[in-house]
Amino acid sequence: MRNHSDEILMQKFQKGNKKAFEELYKRYSNRIYAYFMRLFNNNQQRAQDFTQDAFIKVIDKKLSFDTKHKFQPWLFTIATYMARTSFRDEKLTEDVSDHENKNPYEPVRARPRPKQHQELGAQQLTHIKLCAEISIHSKNLPRFKR
Repeated sequence: MRNHSDEILMQKFQKGNKKAFEELYKRYSNRIYAYFMRLFNNNQQRAQDFTQDAFIKVIDKKLSFDTKHKFQPWLFTIATYMARTSFRDEKLTEDVSDHENKNPYEPVRARPRPKQHQELGAQQLTHIKLCAEISIHSKNLPRFKR
């Protein structure tokens, strides 16, 4: 099994060969663990949990893997999406807990937007104004019958 490519191993695993999965796990578990350690600021427990979950996803999604593509990017894409989801969920939890700890009668203030978002907002506003002007002027145009 050691001489087989990742894609051949995945193909064998899709057909039920558990040894093929074990070889993939041996090849990538340390790399995925190190990746999660970097993402989660050296939180060992969290990195271990996410490493296990990533390989559980490989098991669950094995039939969706296209053996014409490379295994490593597919695996790291799974890991990246898992981390993003976790970060997003944490952010939502922080926002809710921040709001819960405050006076419920105090209005919620929006956080300042980064400059690029402010510029985009200005562009959108200009676009909306132009659309409104076009709409107003289009009412004065003659109507064509079909």
